[in-house]
Amino acid sequence: MKKTLKNLDVLALPAEKTLDLTVEAGAEVWVQEEEGNLREREILMTLKPGARVNWITRSEAHAEAKAKALIKKKFILEEGAELDYFHHVFGNCEDSTEVVLKGGESRVHSQTLFFGQDSEKQNLTVNHVHQGKNTRSKMISRGAVKDSAYSHFFGNITMQPGCSGADGSLEEHNLLLSSGSKIEAVPALEVHHDEVQASHSATLERIDDEKLFYLQSRGLPSHEAMELLVEGFFWDALRKCPNLAFSERIFKELLQCL
Repeated sequence: MKKTLKNLDVLALPAEKTLDLTVEAGAEVWVQEEEGNLREREILMTLKPGARVNWITRSEAHAEAKAKALIKKKFILEEGAELDYFHHVFGNCEDSTEVVLKGGESRVHSQTLFFGQDSEKQNLTVNHVHQGKNTRSKMISRGAVKDSAYSHFFGNITMQPGCSGADGSLEEHNLLLSSGSKIEAVPALEVHHDEVQASHSATLERIDDEKLFYLQSRGLPSHEAMELLVEGFFWDALRKCPNLAFSERIFKELLQCL
């Protein structure tokens, strides 16, 4: 399916396996993606010069599903284009997102939040590729797992030859809620050009008995103490999503998973 988006369009993505989207020059559009039970999807979006896109997604595949969701997205940003991408992942999933900052002065902010439980497995990849001059990218991931769930997040920033003045940063924050759960956080930089800035960091922490005991000693029941700690971990990122109602819905789902 091919579609051209014009200024002020609001698009709820149809349940198509293949989408080829183009955003007109100078247009500002909103896209909401509910992947649901769609097992496979491949999306290409081209942002023409000066276009701006707010993209909010939620994907889910339950632990009992026979196969993981296989999702691939690629965004191509031309001169001065801007992408704000907020991705929320629940359940079994193999998800790959690539953002190519082709045009000079283009910018991307991508934020991935994921939660795994039971025996779910998630394999997530985000790659920001700087090609144009003076491009800007910021990548953030926050993930939590419990039970025997496993999540792998690979974040990569690539600086290709010719992208003078490019600036990219990557932050990965991870939280283990059970002793049997596991997260592999892999931040990476590929720098093939001078006169650029690139940075990455990754953290991994547990909710330990001491933190829970401290909150319980202040009169909080154990489940409320856990919710408070998870809220502190996720809410700072969730509130950056431009759709507050959507963020509140995601947060309620996180609490239900606990």
